[in-house]
This record gives sequence, C-alpha cells and structure tokens, in this order.
Amino acid sequence: MNKTSNRKTRKLKKKKRRKFATRLILLFIIICTAVFLAIRSCDYIGSRQSSKQMLQKPTDYIQEGYRESNGIFSYNDDNYKSNLGIDVSEHQGTIDWNQVKGDDIKFAFIRLGYSGWHSGKIVKDKQFDKNINGAKKAGIDIGIYFFSQASTKEEGIKEAEYVISEIKGKGVTYPVVFDMEPIDGTERTSSLSKEEKTEIADAFCKVIKKYGFTPAIYGNPTWLSKSVNMDKLSNYDTWLAYYTTLNDYEFTHRFWQFTQHGRVSGIGNNVDLNLEYVKKTWYE
Repeated sequence: MNKTSNRKTRKLKKKKRRKFATRLILLFIIICTAVFLAIRSCDYIGSRQSSKQMLQKPTDYIQEGYRESNGIFSYNDDNYKSNLGIDVSEHQGTIDWNQVKGDDIKFAFIRLGYSGWHSGKIVKDKQFDKNINGAKKAGIDIGIYFFSQASTKEEGIKEAEYVISEIKGKGVTYPVVFDMEPIDGTERTSSLSKEEKTEIADAFCKVIKKYGFTPAIYGNPTWLSKSVNMDKLSNYDTWLAYYTTLNDYEFTHRFWQFTQHGRVSGIGNNVDLNLEYVKKTWYE
C-alpha cells in the first residue's frame, strides 16, 4: 500500500509541476503579446501624430489685414503685425546700411553664395562679408539665403555645412534659407523629381537646425506646390515669393516677398522687399 501510495503522490506532484510550468509559459506568452501590442500601438499613435505635424497648415491671415502705401505692404489684425525687410546680394553693389536702417527696414536676408548651375561648385557672394558686417553694425536683424543647385542629398548636406562654416558667430538671428529656383531648364537640378528635391531641401534644413539656426524654404507658389512636397517640409518656415497685390496663398508662411522693384535708401538700384508676419503678444 505504501509503495502504491508513494507512486501516486509522485505522479500527482509531476502533474502539478507540469501544470504550473504550462501556466508560466502561457503567462509569459500573454505578457510578451501585451508588450508587443502596446509597442505597436504607441508606434501607430506616434506615426499618426508625426503625420499630422507634417501637414501644411492653412493660412490664418485675412485680406482685411493688408495695407499698401506707395507699393509697400504692411499687415495688421488681432493676431499679427508685420515687419518690413529686404534681401540683397552682390547685385545691389555697395550698400549704406545706416541709410537702410533709417528707412524703417527691420531685417535683411543676405545671400551667402550659390552653387554653379552646371558644375555645382560653391561660390561665395562677393559682397557677403561687407553686407553682413554692415547690417550687423546698423542694428538690422540678419537672415541668410543660399542658392542651391544640389543634385543629391549629399550635396545638399555639403552646401549646408559650408553655410554653417561661414555664419557661425556672425550674429545671424533670422532664418537660414534654402533657395532652389528654376533657371532656364538647363540647370543641373531640372531633371530632379519632386521627391528628390524634397529630400535635398530636408537634408539641407536638418543640418541648419542641428547647429541651432532656424531653417526655411524659399519659393513661389508654383515651385512650392509642384517642385517639392511641402507636407514633408512644413516644420520649416516658408518664405513666399509672390509678386501680387493680393496675397491669396492658402498655406501659412512667415515671410512674403512682394516685389522685385523696391527702392530703399542706401541702395542704388532695385531691391526685393519682404513682409514678415509677427505674432502679437497678449498685451498688444
């Protein structure tokens, strides 16, 4: 009887251990599945949030906010006011920046340089050093633009790194702008796809942002809608080139270049004029 009883006891113990092991395995599988589903859920939510963040926002500027006087636009509504600025290159020659400041110019985008249309070689603007030093001494806020002819993402990064090497410590407080425009159809970027141009612009802007500057994208409505995917670039400021008396561009933009034929004291020929939309503080 004792032997029989012992065998039964051992069998019961083995059976209990197997059940316990089976339950542990099932519990482990359940926990792993729950963790996996939680991670997938977080990734899905994160990707959806990221997707939402990357969509262009419709503009909230209203037509009633615009004012025009002698060809110069300003803007004012309950939420925004405006600053007047210019953009310059060697084509403007020698500039008297103190006179520019006296003409109520708050900021200037200064061309640092460009890449060759066919060679892609980086060339520095002949007046860059004089312009950035003069604007800084006059107390004008400084932004930078670079005319890109990068045909690959790697060239876009190289251009951006060159820009950073030239502007560090120079007092740049306004955006550093990626400017890729069509020329005559023979330029080295003319055969790039929309996706390729988008990748190049994004690569350039990521480098600019990495070094603590504010990146921006320049273009007219056609280029912004057809040459790049602005949904993928909407985290960057937009500088809109749109020569019209009615700015009906549907997406948000920080700057509006409204004419190529501006006249400003201290500059001997025509100059581009720009309006910056500035968010009002609560007490304004």
